[in-house]
Amino acid sequence: MSRKKNSSSLNITNNKTWNSSWCIYNQEEFRYLLQEDLVVYSYIRSQFKNFELMNIINLRIYRINDFLIIDLAATYISFTMRELITIFLNSLSIFLNKYVYVAINKLSYLISIKNAFNIALKIAKLIEKRIKFRSKIVKTLIKKVKDNTRGIYVQCTGRINNVDMARVDKLYLGSVPLQSIKAYIDYAFVVANTSKGLQSIKVWVCK
Repeated sequence: MSRKKNSSSLNITNNKTWNSSWCIYNQEEFRYLLQEDLVVYSYIRSQFKNFELMNIINLRIYRINDFLIIDLAATYISFTMRELITIFLNSLSIFLNKYVYVAINKLSYLISIKNAFNIALKIAKLIEKRIKFRSKIVKTLIKKVKDNTRGIYVQCTGRINNVDMARVDKLYLGSVPLQSIKAYIDYAFVVANTSKGLQSIKVWVCK
């Protein structure tokens, strides 16, 4: 996003970057666009259950005049999902009174297996289905990541395996230098909602 003189720009971190790109010139416009961003994200989160199979990894919003463009990065897309997205866009366009478009980028297997958020989301879904953190499925997933990267480090916090006492469990393979500036580390944080409470999944992937 280009910066101009006497203009204000928004760059709030959410692990990495704020997922909106826009530039404003007065305080009133700043307040309006920020409120609209929060409304759009809240509405998208409420519809995420319908798009759960897509495994949405990244979402970014762009504005060009009166047009609102939603850029999605997903690992799976089907014809049924396209129909749901069309209905979603029509309802969002009526609500915001704007032209809303969506651009879907389907990630390849090699890119998705290196993505920390995708790995954390998969582990969280397995834990919500009452699969143990140190199960064979989770270890196989971590091994696949290690085969395509330098290393992976996974940390799970909460009432793991439905026990009464909260604790921290870790799984790691390969090398993940967290104190090195030269290393390219991809980090993600996902919360799994289980019958015993919330469990946090943190993943570090060294590419």
